[in-house]
Amino acid sequence: MSLPTVDIKRGAERRLRKGHLWVYANELAVAPAKLEVEPGQLVALSLNKRAFGVGYINPGSLIAVRVLDRDPNAQIDEGWFIRRIEQAAALREGLVDPSYMRLLHGEADGIPGLVVDRFDQLLVAQSGTAGVDRCRPMIEAALKSLYPQSALLWRNQGPARALEGVDEQIEVAFGEVPERCAVSEHGRRFWFRPFVGQKTGWYYDQRENRQRIAALASGRRVLDVCSYLGGFAVSCAAAGAQSVLAVDGSAEALSALAENAAENGVSERIETLHGDAFSTLVGLFEQGQRFGLVIIDPPAFIKRRKDADQGVQAYRRLASLALRLVEPGGFLASFSCSHLFPRDGLVEALARAAMAGHRRATIVAELHAGSDHPVHPAMPETEYLKGLLARVEA
Repeated sequence: MSLPTVDIKRGAERRLRKGHLWVYANELAVAPAKLEVEPGQLVALSLNKRAFGVGYINPGSLIAVRVLDRDPNAQIDEGWFIRRIEQAAALREGLVDPSYMRLLHGEADGIPGLVVDRFDQLLVAQSGTAGVDRCRPMIEAALKSLYPQSALLWRNQGPARALEGVDEQIEVAFGEVPERCAVSEHGRRFWFRPFVGQKTGWYYDQRENRQRIAALASGRRVLDVCSYLGGFAVSCAAAGAQSVLAVDGSAEALSALAENAAENGVSERIETLHGDAFSTLVGLFEQGQRFGLVIIDPPAFIKRRKDADQGVQAYRRLASLALRLVEPGGFLASFSCSHLFPRDGLVEALARAAMAGHRRATIVAELHAGSDHPVHPAMPETEYLKGLLARVEA
């Protein structure tokens, strides 16, 4: 069946030929509202009157088209998705445990808008676009073919769906999804609840950073801010931290963290504190508390460009409050998961915090998402997680 053709303006040529997968609404030769297409529909792409590839379109979104394949003859069917998923799995061979990993990372794995995390016999997927929603039958068939013993849960939530004009939903596609699920990481086991919590339930992107930072925890008092289910907190305690104080705004997350601490035999060294990150850091400073290792891993403060000014101020304030809690000779690990907040912004926030607090902070490592979160070299948007590890002196 032939697909409707969408023409792209000449101005987008260089970026798209480099491999970028997004076509913005103002880059279409005909205004999206005037095209006779439906949200998520597959379309053929034409650039400079030449066939360019295949993608899916959403005439109501700022990102009007997302490119699926540069081959204009590509057939987007179950077999196409099977091949892409197999390529993604092969990319990760030898890098991570294949039973516990991010299997698909959206644009970086050639399937824009789709994320799939694997937890042994459970697959948790997230669709961020109308196009992925429309392709769900093919995606489900491909995943069932490749992982026949697994269950599949869709956790289709988040601000991206609002921008696409599609509703949020949590739905079991096939198989039996347990209320509690375990993830194995560096010899430790963590429990999470697939139907609730954040994103797909667990953050694989910080797996390698948790191991690296935990190596610094031995004998130190550790403060873990925005601790969620305790990935950092439990890892640091297991690595020999003197004590760990885990702070989070979700009482449910802290309850799950306590379960994970017990699961790994470190309950006696972990204390939880329910509260807002900013006010809690102020309170700890006023109490005279200091720590040998402080970890700040907040949610994205900049989800849309219009949030930039307010978000930058939030990152700067959080860095300043955290830095003054680090004892001389200690470490600060600071993260941002906002793809709209550049790495330079994280560095500047640290520099401002050091100047304001009359401290000397030296960056000793730059931190990134794990190797199962590949980066598309033509799409800086795929490198969303940024981190700095700094040594702090008086």
